[in-house]
Amino acid sequence: MGKYFWAIIFFTAVLCSNVSVKADQQNKASLWADSVLRKMPLQEAVRQLIMVSLPITGPFTKSHMDSLRKLGYGGYVIPAHQRFKRELSDDTTLNRPLISFKTEQAGFGDQKGFLYPSANTIEKVSDSYILQELWEEAKRQHLFMGADFMGYPGLEVAMQNGELKVSTYTGAAYSKTSSEILPPTLRFKGNVELWKNGDLVFDWLKQNEDTIPEMAVIEFEGLFEEGTRQERRLQDRFFQKYLNNIGPSYLFLARSDARQSIEEQLAILMMGCHMLQSEEPQQIEGRILSAVQSGTFPMDVFRGKVRQVLTAKYLIRSETEDFELNLFERYYNNSEIIEKVYLNQLHREDECKSNDIPFRHIDQASFATFILDHSMHEAFVQTVNAYVESPVYYFNRQNPNIFETLQLLEQLKAFNNVVVAIFYPLQLNEIELLRKLSDETHLILVDFNTLDDARYLVQSAHYYHVPDDNYLTEALVPQVLFGAKGLEKPMRLSFDVPKKAEMDASLLHRIDSLAQQAIEAEAFPGCQVVVARRNKVVFNQSYGHFTYDQMKRVDQNDIYDLASLTKVAATTQAIMFLTDRDMISIDDPIGNYLDELKGTDKENLIIKDILAHQSGLRSGFPFWQYTVSEEEPEDCYYSEFPQTKFDYMVSPGMYASPQLEDSLWKWTIEMPLRRQYRWRRHLPYSYKYSDLGFMMMYKLAERVLNQPMDEFLSQNLYAPLGMGRTLFNPLCQYPQFDIAPTELDIYFRDELVWGTVHDQMAAMMGGVAGHAGLFGNALDLAKLGEMMLQGGSYANNHFYGKEVVNNFTQKQFKKNRRGLGWDKKAKDPERSAASELASEQSYGHTGFTGTMLWVDPEYDLVFVFLSNRVHPNAANTKLMELDVRKKMHDVVYQSILKYGQPKLRSRN
Repeated sequence: MGKYFWAIIFFTAVLCSNVSVKADQQNKASLWADSVLRKMPLQEAVRQLIMVSLPITGPFTKSHMDSLRKLGYGGYVIPAHQRFKRELSDDTTLNRPLISFKTEQAGFGDQKGFLYPSANTIEKVSDSYILQELWEEAKRQHLFMGADFMGYPGLEVAMQNGELKVSTYTGAAYSKTSSEILPPTLRFKGNVELWKNGDLVFDWLKQNEDTIPEMAVIEFEGLFEEGTRQERRLQDRFFQKYLNNIGPSYLFLARSDARQSIEEQLAILMMGCHMLQSEEPQQIEGRILSAVQSGTFPMDVFRGKVRQVLTAKYLIRSETEDFELNLFERYYNNSEIIEKVYLNQLHREDECKSNDIPFRHIDQASFATFILDHSMHEAFVQTVNAYVESPVYYFNRQNPNIFETLQLLEQLKAFNNVVVAIFYPLQLNEIELLRKLSDETHLILVDFNTLDDARYLVQSAHYYHVPDDNYLTEALVPQVLFGAKGLEKPMRLSFDVPKKAEMDASLLHRIDSLAQQAIEAEAFPGCQVVVARRNKVVFNQSYGHFTYDQMKRVDQNDIYDLASLTKVAATTQAIMFLTDRDMISIDDPIGNYLDELKGTDKENLIIKDILAHQSGLRSGFPFWQYTVSEEEPEDCYYSEFPQTKFDYMVSPGMYASPQLEDSLWKWTIEMPLRRQYRWRRHLPYSYKYSDLGFMMMYKLAERVLNQPMDEFLSQNLYAPLGMGRTLFNPLCQYPQFDIAPTELDIYFRDELVWGTVHDQMAAMMGGVAGHAGLFGNALDLAKLGEMMLQGGSYANNHFYGKEVVNNFTQKQFKKNRRGLGWDKKAKDPERSAASELASEQSYGHTGFTGTMLWVDPEYDLVFVFLSNRVHPNAANTKLMELDVRKKMHDVVYQSILKYGQPKLRSRN
């Protein structure tokens, strides 16, 4: 037997339609091709017939790209794994090289920032609509990377036992109405049987003419046997007949085999192809040039092939030149369709069918995450922790130690639920560990495409099989476990693309530049920003560092001092709870509940007026000055070390007596009300923002609840909501490096305030107060905002009635913009951090440390911004001067209002 080689022939065909526009486009293409060809030197024309197959190994450098552009070959086939940045396709001329990518599947898999399901996953997809969307996504990926046609077939035609077999990637015939932004590929698997039955192929093409796109890449894969003239004649007849029946606009591209001689490659090119793909372009270039010059390759045939190449370039570019896929569409469109595929296939397979998955009452359970792999798998871990506080444990597979294994077993047994993520086939010791663990606690096995089936090895556990392992599936599974996805009505906030919430991703990401500009201007060293709409977190980003010396990068789990957000995220929530259960009435005087106010000027202050900041209370007072003498803390109030009589931590190295809280309350009661002019004494007090009022609300809440407010909120609000990182006194539970520092206090604590509350009065009260003291992160506050949007309910938990929520968030008085506890949009834009685009129904609050929470029921929207702008100096007002929060808030509304509007699009 002679040697065999494969030749893949690409055919770009523009099937002629009766539409005059298409005919006009083809005429323009022919005229352009003729004009270019007339001026083109012979060697350059020869290079138009060569498509260079670039090497598979080794990264490209800019010098490589510059050299390839100067060489002027007709096109390039680029391995998918290369770090190609569209340099070759950035040339705006129509005669730039044709670009295609060599991929093992339709999309780029998990390369170049894209995602695409594996072939095994796609094989299980039966929904033709999803398959069609996947195909369109693959085309978008190739187009973004600069491709001019798909290098992967969407349809295959082959002869088997005398029958024509047709299979499609999409599970259905192509449609001319589908998006044809990039020519698709149709593959004919050529062999002797195909060449002999060419008439069947022509009949099929004729019958399916209406379903084949007007522009398509048709790939012929043929087996040639050296010296078999009969096969060569069959192939030649097949190509010639096909050429004569398909129409005037086409492009054949033959891929040469390394085993072919230069003469054989030239023969293929002359037989009917227009371009030859080669890994050694210089050799074939020289042979083509010699053949043309010697007349072996007739000049008219040669020029006809070059003209066809130029015509195809024109037609392809004219279809795609107005298309642009920007960075944000690249990521967000990608994850949306891929997620559909994974959600369709992600299912639970276990022996114990119970109703505890998805997790409903997370406040009644404890969780741990157990990773069986050597990698961190941050996407999985972080998404689990977005719903519950779940310590992470790893198994030392490389060097297992019996004592470490037993210790790990004891640690994991302490949790009610252990989520086990498996990323490799289990070993015997790992199987035994999981079996023992399943006897002690509730196991949820998440199997990321391993070779064995863990469900049969550990049968008493819940089992989920995940088709592929990538950052999307790792983020998707926890959302299914906690009921954010996979349910007809999701229980909790999910993480989604802006498009799903009808928001423009590219506009939304202008927040990136606003944050960076503010950091460079030293408005704050770092921040967190979360945007949620329609029960979906569509933006969750962290920027900068804890400090300007870049000590630690900010991440989504880090905790910020929320300052006056305490008023709405803590104290107001407690008052709403009491109101909803008729334990208090906001129309009552506060003296009805606090006996110590009897006989004072505070006795008859109405709760509603206090909440709306118009009760006559003063803004505040620096009571801390009462406790220092000559700039030194007085010994009767403070100690350098924690003691029985000094157990309130003001800051590390400064501990206050619990009696100091009583003194603060006494001083607050004795603080006279604001002066009311004689002619206004019959009128209510005007609006005046007051910390003192929320100190009184704090006392009211604790007295009626008969429980410390921080404990009550933790048990009855934060834990059920999954706000695991929202708390008072965070140093009691979290390391200092999880908490953003605030001010370098040189007048009271004489140290950097880091992990304790910035507000002096709240610090003196042991870190728990009604006006300040709460810490948290942006994602936790988004959950609180979503609960408010849902009328007081979230994740199957009912906190308040809708009537209470509506009442507390509405404007209460004619000359006062405030709700009850909540702030409202100001008429004067200069007096509000909220966007002017926010609706009149919106409400929220800001905090002194540089924080903001804003909720808009009309837009079903939550916006959270957290920073430590007071670091290292609270006098830094650049956050307000630059209007950073409002500008970011503006961008959020713009992304909603401009969603779906047509854009000026450009290929480059």
